[in-house]
Amino acid sequence: VYSPLRMRNLMQEVLKTLELDELRAILNVEIYDGDHPTPDAQLFALDRASTAVTVNPLFQTEHRLKFGGHRWSIRVTSTPGFEAGRNEKAALIALGGSIGSLLLAVLIGVLTSSQRRVAAALEKTAKTLSERYRMEEALRESEARLRSYFELPLIGIAITSLEKGWLEVNDRLCEILGYSQEALRQKTWADLTHPDDVAADMVQFNRVLAGEINGYSLEKRFVRLDGRIIPTEISVACAHGIEGQPSYFVALVQDIS
Repeated sequence: VYSPLRMRNLMQEVLKTLELDELRAILNVEIYDGDHPTPDAQLFALDRASTAVTVNPLFQTEHRLKFGGHRWSIRVTSTPGFEAGRNEKAALIALGGSIGSLLLAVLIGVLTSSQRRVAAALEKTAKTLSERYRMEEALRESEARLRSYFELPLIGIAITSLEKGWLEVNDRLCEILGYSQEALRQKTWADLTHPDDVAADMVQFNRVLAGEINGYSLEKRFVRLDGRIIPTEISVACAHGIEGQPSYFVALVQDIS
């Protein structure tokens, strides 16, 4: 549904497309917003000078056009330069009666073209949303698979922060270290590493942060909650953010005792 203001703007745009200059010598075409052809309501005049001076024209006709829930008045008037021969006058009358149909046809063409553009835009949007939905669905499935791998009891898996904190751990790692998930999150991996193995681990850890390597593997000992020493083999990889900066670490911990 088009508001009067939008339909008025649409009519102004349509009138710019009409090639009526060759008629200027014999007639004036005026378009008014609404049913009353007042100066304030005038949208268009083929010859504004003629509008101001024409008195008692040989020919004048008015038509009302309703389209899109809005109304216009169309006035066709002979100009002072028109010398009305019989055939010319007949042609002028026919032209005056056809102006409304011409404008209606142009309007329909404009709106039909607009509707095609809207339909194409909607189709493109629907495809984009459908593709986005498929991508999100694939991402959810991927995350579900990764979560299932994370929960497998084959090896200890942890996600750790750049500050060495435990962010996420699986049940197998909790079993290896003897801590609950909640208790591990209160500590760092350095807290649980055997004192003699901390330095070697830190060297490789800092090389990753410096961008020298992407990950490392080594053997190290952890100290369990009950005080027992557990020899392990760890593999560590760094995950990076969009701009390439280190974001977090993924660690695999294998009990080799």
